[in-house]
Amino acid sequence: MIVHYAFFKWKRELDSATLQRLREEFAALQAVIPEIRSFRWVYNNSTENLDKGFREGIRVEFDSIEARERYLAHPAHVAFATDVVIPALEDGLASVLVFDYEDTTK
Repeated sequence: MIVHYAFFKWKRELDSATLQRLREEFAALQAVIPEIRSFRWVYNNSTENLDKGFREGIRVEFDSIEARERYLAHPAHVAFATDVVIPALEDGLASVLVFDYEDTTK
């Protein structure tokens, strides 16, 4: 299984309603992209103050590397990232951190 994390630094001027809509639209990709095994929002609750502004993100699971690659190239993901996510980031792609790994424990 491949676990995909993406952490975001949103523009400071985004209001809570806009962020909530963005979260809901992101979660709705599950219904459109069959490669998504599971999806959830994750929120930083560390007290170390080392988040560098990355306070929330997504955790997405895929059955394989190939499934992740199909997700990344899927037109719905590409359009959402290009039209919604990137414009909402503080500094474009410099404000997203992606971390993927293969979970072999299951």
